[in-house]
Amino acid sequence: MRTGLVDRAIDLAALLREVGDTRNGATILFVGTVRDMNDGRAVTGMEYSSYRSMAERELGEIVREAVAEFGTSDVVVEHRLGTLELGEARIHTVAVRMTRVATSSSSSSGVCPSGSSSTTWTARASGSIPRSPRSPPERRMTDALRDQFGRSIEYLRISVTDRCNFRCVYCMPETGMQWLPKSDILSYEEIADVVRQLAPLGLRRLRITGGEPTIRPQIHELVRMLRAVPEITDISLSTNGVRLPELASLLRESGLDRVNMSVDSLRSDRIVRIARRDLGFDPVRAATAAEAAGLDPIKLNMVVMRGINDDEVEDLARLSIEHPWHVRFIELMPVGDLRSLTWDHVVPTDELLARLNAIAPLERADGPARGNGPATYYRWAAARGTLGVITPMTHTYCASCNRVRLTADGRLRTCLFGNHEVDLRTPLRAGQPLEALFRQALADKPKEHELLQMKVGGLRALSQVGG
Repeated sequence: MRTGLVDRAIDLAALLREVGDTRNGATILFVGTVRDMNDGRAVTGMEYSSYRSMAERELGEIVREAVAEFGTSDVVVEHRLGTLELGEARIHTVAVRMTRVATSSSSSSGVCPSGSSSTTWTARASGSIPRSPRSPPERRMTDALRDQFGRSIEYLRISVTDRCNFRCVYCMPETGMQWLPKSDILSYEEIADVVRQLAPLGLRRLRITGGEPTIRPQIHELVRMLRAVPEITDISLSTNGVRLPELASLLRESGLDRVNMSVDSLRSDRIVRIARRDLGFDPVRAATAAEAAGLDPIKLNMVVMRGINDDEVEDLARLSIEHPWHVRFIELMPVGDLRSLTWDHVVPTDELLARLNAIAPLERADGPARGNGPATYYRWAAARGTLGVITPMTHTYCASCNRVRLTADGRLRTCLFGNHEVDLRTPLRAGQPLEALFRQALADKPKEHELLQMKVGGLRALSQVGG
């Protein structure tokens, strides 16, 4: 989505006339001040770019009020964002005007400039303005698409980069990876375009992955764009957690609902050995930051490896007693160039559950209210959180698969370990619609993976598709 956020002077007299015009119902929001001091210093409340999500969330609320009042989506919303010069002070503002118009006068392209030098932008209220992440609008839901085996597909995992600030032993070779050229990687605008095209077909839930998604600059801007798609009901993030203490609040404010975090050890020395990078990571601090920001649910994922970290299963599980977190144990999946990890390192889920049950009796649990995954959940009596197990090796769950994956370079992958991919980047950049390609991809989605036969669809590392 393009917006009219500009740092340009606004005519105060004209703006006040609009605010006072009852026909327009104009609204003005003051979002910050900058005062230039005589000695050349400046006092700045916030950087102007930081206002973006705040201003647009407010604008989204106004759009919904207009739609509710007029009972139609044929509402033109004009908004100006810029700077009022009042002596030494510069006040950044957003002004909004709503009018009901005939359908033919609304822009069919979503958001378009009304003039090359103007700060006025026009938008239809039918989805081109972001919704508030905390108060979703009413929407009519369509049925999810189904693949050739009748499975409902409504969940897209979006890889935004193949790079990572870790080199975890089960995910990526320590050296030798060939990174994607920057020109091959989808921009945030292109990713949002893919989602906008697929959402009317039944796409409802998104997960942003990597590599490590938080190392891509301004990742919260992608969250904001995706939150603006009306049909999307759930946006989650998979992360190693390193940057959560600094980003969690901004991600939540931009519209992120929840987070999955990798926690393969609670011991700092072992984290370094598994990640093969020393970044001073504290997983409990990261999860606490996510909880404080309002992200919910919080899922902590441990890939259990015999002889490497399986002796910490009980310690990690105990986090669910005092915290409302969902601790999940994932069976190791030996793939690609990571064949040094073999079946000998796999700890079957049945063994894990027996160990946890020996601490205190486990009872079956429903798990978090929101989620897309195949985990089976348990809890200890009086625990605030739950314990989950994910079993790709000993108890496959392909029959209930509800997802497809978009790689960082724009390929739609219908099975994590399959070899079937559809190029969406080329037609997307050529301006061609994606619906037919998406439907054909689902028609070709395999019944199950062949991981047990050690066939991984050409993957060298899980980081290539975000897991």
